Amino acid sequence: MIHKTLGIIIICVLFLLPFNVHSSELKEDNELQVKCEKQCKEFFEKEYGNGTLKFPESTDIYSYKNYYNKKMDKCFILLEANVHPKDPEKSMIIFRKLLDMTENKIQGIYVSGKAGTSCYLSGTDYKDCSNQKWNDLLKPYMEE
Repeated sequence: MIHKTLGIIIICVLFLLPFNVHSSELKEDNELQVKCEKQCKEFFEKEYGNGTLKFPESTDIYSYKNYYNKKMDKCFILLEANVHPKDPEKSMIIFRKLLDMTENKIQGIYVSGKAGTSCYLSGTDYKDCSNQKWNDLLKPYMEE
């Protein structure tokens, strides 16, 4: 009877140990995600205020998304600007920029307007870069 009880206790302990380790990893991941969110929010507010910037030639509307990439152990911010020219003859331009907040560097740029679409990511230029291609290129940065 003692052996059976001892066996049950050992099994219970074995099941609980991995859960506790996994739980602490989740807590650490969550803390890193929260830190990334805070860093990106502060950066955005410092650089773009409420997200609307008015210039003599255009009104630019900015937004952002932040991502903590666990595999790369990096924080990224994806900025998007919709540039609305005041001249009705000119068309809107969409500008996206992926910044590595951990190393403080530009990782990629996407520009789409009347003249066409192009993008740059990790040292490579892509001509005729569609919105879908840009999103596909971003996947390794935006996934866990």
